[in-house]
Amino acid sequence: MRWARSPEPDSHAAVAVTVMDDLRQHADYLGQFAKARVPVLWRPLHEIEGGWFWWSDTKTPENTAKLWRMMFDNHEGH
Repeated sequence: MRWARSPEPDSHAAVAVTVMDDLRQHADYLGQFAKARVPVLWRPLHEIEGGWFWWSDTKTPENTAKLWRMMFDNHEGH
């Protein structure tokens, strides 16, 4: 799946809703591990500069950067 643009966090597009729901779920799980003092090696958006996954956009890296920022902002809020 390639996006013409990264989904906006406030968008009601089905893709944006799904991505944001997944990010919230990840943040919740990571928060539970943190409270239990369980060390976690978590590698979101792995191989981000490769271009072979849907989240790595080598033609428009601003899209990938925006997705990373959305994820970071979501997790910082938990």
